[in-house]
Amino acid sequence: MSDSVSVKIMGTKYMLTCPPEKKENLIKAAKLVHDTMTSVDEAGIVFGLDRLAVMAAINIANDVITGNSDTAAFIRTDHDIELDLIKIKDRLESVNQRVETSLNFEKDLKLQ
Repeated sequence: MSDSVSVKIMGTKYMLTCPPEKKENLIKAAKLVHDTMTSVDEAGIVFGLDRLAVMAAINIANDVITGNSDTAAFIRTDHDIELDLIKIKDRLESVNQRVETSLNFEKDLKLQ
């Protein structure tokens, strides 16, 4: 099932659909696009909406590639943090299992 999401970019309203769990990310992405397009527009170096959109996309891609911390912080979501925590939990469980195995192996050696 998909949700409808209304976003406004550079004065134009767009109706988009996405799974409910991705709605927050879609809204953030639209805001990032709007803010970047507005910034490029205010610089006055690009004319035409299509060129403005391309320049905004290039700026966003460059920020992602170069690891711009402001953009990264903006696009990082609770879902990303949750996935990180799951990875950490899985890693800790793996380490714990190896420690348990090692301790049990040592006990088995002492019994012999």
